[in-house]
Amino acid sequence: RTASGTPFAYARRMRLGPRQVCLFVSLTLALSLLVGCTWRHAPGYAARAEMKKTRFPIITPQACFTGGCDLEGPGGKVDISIQEAATVGNRREDTAFEISYLGAKSACRGPAIGPDGTQVPFACSIHTPGASSRHVLVLDAGCTRGTLREVDPTREIRALRIETDLVDVGGHRSAGREVTLSDEHRVLAHSDAHASGVDLFSPRDRAAATPELLAMLSLHSFRELEGFPPQCAAP
Repeated sequence: RTASGTPFAYARRMRLGPRQVCLFVSLTLALSLLVGCTWRHAPGYAARAEMKKTRFPIITPQACFTGGCDLEGPGGKVDISIQEAATVGNRREDTAFEISYLGAKSACRGPAIGPDGTQVPFACSIHTPGASSRHVLVLDAGCTRGTLREVDPTREIRALRIETDLVDVGGHRSAGREVTLSDEHRVLAHSDAHASGVDLFSPRDRAAATPELLAMLSLHSFRELEGFPPQCAAP
């Protein structure tokens, strides 16, 4: 099976830890063959003990699909509305959803057309009430790197890097469960999606802005919904 096959996708959606993913997928891929497994964590992982931790637990009880579960944030409910998650077999051909928190909204679609007119695996437009600018999240091919840009009608104000962790099982690679947001100087936020929700880690001298948080949560939801986007097959 490939990284887009059912065992790998199931392990990813279940938000298993590194050892559990390696064991689960390796045993499934080949019962009689030893399969190597490595986990490259997203930037900021090693510094999590020194960072502030904010929990966003899944609101329970509720009927929801993995990746589409509402969360409870410090400022209230994180509402996730799935509009489309069309799958053919284990391939997710189209994705569309919205995430709302503190009045801000992230409208996402994949595949999408990027700012330069080319197709990208996933993109979100993030709007905050009263702000003259908006944020645009664009994920690159492979779905392990991307950019979060703040723009106004005339210019780009700021660009931040998005990077995920990477799991390699027998040569088949895919993003895992971590997302990091960085500028040219340091990690600004690091998030980890697990079975109970999402944990956000940030430097003690800085709090993640709402559009930054929505960008990271949007990426988690995109990766965890049913089916594997073919554009996310890591090279």
